[in-house]
Amino acid sequence: MAGTDGLDITLFRALTLVARQLTVVVEQRLQAEAGISLPEFEILSALAAAPDRRARAGALGQMLAWEKSRISHQVGRMERKGLIERFSCADDLRGTWVGLTDAGAGAIASATPAYDAAIRAQLGTLAATDAGANLAREVLDIGAHVSPDSCQGEVTLLVASLSVEDDA
Repeated sequence: MAGTDGLDITLFRALTLVARQLTVVVEQRLQAEAGISLPEFEILSALAAAPDRRARAGALGQMLAWEKSRISHQVGRMERKGLIERFSCADDLRGTWVGLTDAGAGAIASATPAYDAAIRAQLGTLAATDAGANLAREVLDIGAHVSPDSCQGEVTLLVASLSVEDDA
């Protein structure tokens, strides 16, 4: 058993290991059934949920907790595939908007069932229990402690979804 001094390291490694394992399963299902990658799915989902199906590139990076260069490279690849488009911000010529194209909207619509099914296949049994809801709360608490300002939009949605589950 890990000593007290090593439990934090074990916890970190356990969280990252499980995240990697789940990511591989979801990635494989998205590729097989929808022909898109998980990073593409994440950007398309964020844009589909954004007002007017668009977001500033910097805001998109903040939503996903991605570095500027990662957003730039991923957006470039997706633009070449016709899933998204970039255009200048009329209010601030230095800013760039990233918008969802019709092809991107179609891709996210066809990929969402594969994404949902992959996650339900792995976590559905646990998620149907109080232990699953408690684990979700604990993981969100860890995130709030580690980086309270990171991914706040998604954190707010997840906390609200747990509250809805509590009321049901």
